[in-house]
Amino acid sequence: MKPRKNNELRGNHCAAMICDMRDASWVKSRIGARILLRAYHGRLLTRDRRLARELASDSAVTDRLLDQALASICAEKGLLPEEYHAILRATLAT
Repeated sequence: MKPRKNNELRGNHCAAMICDMRDASWVKSRIGARILLRAYHGRLLTRDRRLARELASDSAVTDRLLDQALASICAEKGLLPEEYHAILRATLAT
């Protein structure tokens, strides 16, 4: 077996640490951001609308967290900054 450096994490241990670092408000914000993406692309489901109502009334899901989650998801998907800003403008217009 190859020796590891002290700061190197491997396998499930790393995945478990990442999962532990996400708090509930961040997870809810990412769900909300995915709903915003679906709405922008015209693919909203009934379930999305129900979840959006629940998240809108949740005090842990702030505008700032939603914005950060949306930016994170757009970056992960490789969307251009122009599309990210278009989604924000469309969201603020409604």
